[in-house]
Amino acid sequence: YSKILTDREEEVLGLIGCSLSDEEIARHLGITIGTAETHRRNLLAKIKVGSTPKLIRYAVACGLVQFSAAAVNSMTDLAG
Repeated sequence: YSKILTDREEEVLGLIGCSLSDEEIARHLGITIGTAETHRRNLLAKIKVGSTPKLIRYAVACGLVQFSAAAVNSMTDLAG
């Protein structure tokens, strides 16, 4: 995947993999929301997936995101 994606796209993909919104990604990286949206659209096209959940699965599969048991429990607590 790294040959397809720029360093910035890998960074954005990792943040998407952590379930950050475009607004949160923009704030974290110091870019505009429009730029974050563009990165997400470009990632969807380059990786050839049709949705953000599929991007998240891709990021996890590539090792850009790793979930610890504590993180999963925390997410479960928030959802419940």
